[in-house]
Amino acid sequence: MTTQTPTVPCCHCGKPVTYHYDEVNHRQHMWLTIFTLGLWAPMWLFDIVSKIKICDVCNKPTKE
Repeated sequence: MTTQTPTVPCCHCGKPVTYHYDEVNHRQHMWLTIFTLGLWAPMWLFDIVSKIKICDVCNKPTKE
C-alpha cells in the first residue's frame, strides 16, 4: 500500500504542491504580550489556533 503526500493548490505557484506548517514562536509572543500589557494575547491565541499551510515550493501561504 502506498501513501500519498497531501497536496493543496497554491495560488502563487499555480499547481498542486506539498505544504508545511510554521511553528509558533511562543517566546516572541510571550514578550509581546508582556510589553503590550496583554493586548497581544488574542493575536497569540489566533496564531496557535489557526494553522496556515505554507507552500514547500514558493514558501508563501496557500489559500486553502
